[in-house]
Amino acid sequence: MPSPKVLSHIVFRTSRMDEMQEWYLSATHSRVCFKNSWASFISFDEEHHRLGFIAVPNLEEQTETQPGLQHVALRYATLGDLLETYVELRDRKIVPARCTNHGPTTSFYYKDPDQNNVEFLYNNIPDEEHVNRFMQSEVFRKNPMGLPLDPEILLRHYQQGTLLEKLTAYEPLA
Repeated sequence: MPSPKVLSHIVFRTSRMDEMQEWYLSATHSRVCFKNSWASFISFDEEHHRLGFIAVPNLEEQTETQPGLQHVALRYATLGDLLETYVELRDRKIVPARCTNHGPTTSFYYKDPDQNNVEFLYNNIPDEEHVNRFMQSEVFRKNPMGLPLDPEILLRHYQQGTLLEKLTAYEPLA
């Protein structure tokens, strides 16, 4: 049986359709592909839609103790793109709930208006062979959550021209 080629889109059920759409539009520099009174579809690339929102009135607030989606991850092409997004969001008072160097990725985790976890990430390791090797290592097995990361320290080092290999190395930045 063939495997899928791409994760095409994710659709959220929400009682905050307009707020969710606006948050994702601004956080991902997306465009509206379609919208009516009960559905909205947006995209940040050539795809007809990557994210969707279906309006369902009076949903209960989401809690961490219910089953459901853990997080959605969106990958940036460069560390600079990830940091530029961080600065734009930070300046609008949207800050990550946590930031982590997982080894294979530098990841900033945000909460959207419905409290869904959204991971914005950069691939620290560009090829799958090395990523798979790291994920099978004892280092990753002992700590798959990764190293806590201060985005302001990372940003400062990036702006000072620190080499990418140092910025993405699996060790704390000071």
